[in-house]
Amino acid sequence: MNRREFIKISALITPSIFLDVVNLQHIFARPPRVQAGIRRFKGTRDGHVLISVDEGRTWQLHSHFSDGVSIEEMTVDHSGSVHIYAGYSGFRFSIKLAADDLHWVPV
Repeated sequence: MNRREFIKISALITPSIFLDVVNLQHIFARPPRVQAGIRRFKGTRDGHVLISVDEGRTWQLHSHFSDGVSIEEMTVDHSGSVHIYAGYSGFRFSIKLAADDLHWVPV
């Protein structure tokens, strides 16, 4: 193999290795979790928000967003409201838990 062939093959292989590493990081990423008072929330890549009131021993479904929505990040603000940053078809949006603790409202 001469130098030119080596460079061509390296140029093709290197990006595919990088893309695989990026995909693996997404696959093995820990689901986002937050704690607001005694309630713990956990988001999933398939659009579920789970809630636990027993320190994470058991989880119950709180909300299910449409298929294709991925819960990417969760935070709690200074007032104790849970915020979700979710992704859908390449777009990112932000919602927060309403005062009734049942519904989500856009931020």
